[in-house]
Amino acid sequence: MREKYSEKQSSKTSPFWRGKWKFILCTCLLCISQLTKSQSNTIDSIEYYRFPLQVSFGNQCVGLPYQNVFSTFNPAFYLGTEVGYNKNRKHHICQTAGLGFYANEVIGNTITLNSDFCYRFTHKSGVFADISLGLGIINQFHPRDIYEYSPSTGAYDKVKDYGKLAILLENGLSLGYDLSYKTKIPISIFIKHNFFIQTPYFDLKSFPFMPQSITQIGLKIKIRKYEK
Repeated sequence: MREKYSEKQSSKTSPFWRGKWKFILCTCLLCISQLTKSQSNTIDSIEYYRFPLQVSFGNQCVGLPYQNVFSTFNPAFYLGTEVGYNKNRKHHICQTAGLGFYANEVIGNTITLNSDFCYRFTHKSGVFADISLGLGIINQFHPRDIYEYSPSTGAYDKVKDYGKLAILLENGLSLGYDLSYKTKIPISIFIKHNFFIQTPYFDLKSFPFMPQSITQIGLKIKIRKYEK
């Protein structure tokens, strides 16, 4: 009885599978191909805005490269972006631009505007290192109140501090990891050391230049485009 029942069931169901198996097979293959495509999708196949957002926070100090890095804490903040000159992910050439700020009670608070030319090498694992050279403009505020002689009063009066403009010569080294190489997360994390020479430091005769450096950690975020 069980053999007859199974034969009847198979005879009833077999026409359905004979007519539908091609459709089901094609559907399965299509699903598998789409799943494989989505899993193997890299960051290059997704549309992003050309200018990623870079944010970093660190410590500023006075001295030659890698000197007095952690002797004192002078908070530094940087907000910038970059534009690439080629599409090679392994050997990437780009131009960065950004606005920075650091607070230092000894030499004065500072606002910087800079642009660097950068070469970045990225390993297939996502680990990268880069070197950069650039120029910038700095506006440095006096660390103490400033006074000017007033002929009308015959005394030194306190005046408002608008800062002192100077030029920056920069060199940067960084090491980081690009998460988009192994995942779909469009974020890079990095640690960077910037050394720059400021000229002049308020008075060109007394202080023709001031060597400084900033050690910072940060994120670079690619902003995805969305179709309207």
